[in-house]
Amino acid sequence: MPRHSQHGVLTGPDDLRCHRRQLFHWLGRDLEQDVRKSAADRAEQYYQRLKNSLADGLWLKQPDTPDDLGQNSEFQVTRPICCFTETSVSEIAKHTRAYGRLGLGFPRRFVLTNGGAPVQYCSETSSHPMFAAWLQLRKLLHNPAVSGSLEPAKLQQMQDEFDYVAHFLKRMKQRRKKTRSRPPVNARAAGTGSPAQRRHARNFGDTLPFMEEREWRIVLREKNNRPLPRKAVRNLSGNQPDWFLPYTPCVDLFTVVVPDHRTLDLVLGCSELMQKLRSPTRPPVMVLALPDIGTL
Repeated sequence: MPRHSQHGVLTGPDDLRCHRRQLFHWLGRDLEQDVRKSAADRAEQYYQRLKNSLADGLWLKQPDTPDDLGQNSEFQVTRPICCFTETSVSEIAKHTRAYGRLGLGFPRRFVLTNGGAPVQYCSETSSHPMFAAWLQLRKLLHNPAVSGSLEPAKLQQMQDEFDYVAHFLKRMKQRRKKTRSRPPVNARAAGTGSPAQRRHARNFGDTLPFMEEREWRIVLREKNNRPLPRKAVRNLSGNQPDWFLPYTPCVDLFTVVVPDHRTLDLVLGCSELMQKLRSPTRPPVMVLALPDIGTL
């Protein structure tokens, strides 16, 4: 049951909570990939990236690396999306190497009210019952015998709805290369040693790196000539991204994590920026440097 704090604020049953209360969007992948940049240049660009995000909003765009699912890429991400992770900031080091080291923390409420949801991680083998069901539904919606019995507009609507829902699917692990390679560590461990050792060894199977990201996703869709989420703004500049999703610091944005202390100095030293991160009626946005996270 919900309960009241000593200040009369309605709170939830935190003793039953097992999920993180903030979801983080990490950006700056391109800044990390350019090894020619000096530390000062990288800090300046991260600082500018934060200023731009506060002014324009989150980016809703297609992934730089095409995201797909299925042995024959039956499901593909073709709509603009924005991704978040439920992974704790204290465990984020590997994630930031892949996605960038500027983190924006939002309450789950912000993602949910903008149509976001956790992704559904799927096996890519057609023998897996859940994935087989997804494949069968897709096949039915593109079967002439079925589609011929529906009005074109109704069929298009059903296919569009299915495609939208399918954008919340994601594979659990990276695909193995077709070239010969060493078996996974768990497989090697299970196949070595004496018979007695193998009998008592546990085999947990392959690591599922994408599933470890605990991703949430907002997917852009247009319905009746209106975008969903409704706050989304189309980018008319001709550059990336396709859409922006504005947010309000202190109301939607709770935390900013910057890559290092050099960037932190730039942020804290900008009165205009710090003014945006404060509110007379709400708690200020918490600003932290990534190297300090592990010391708390």
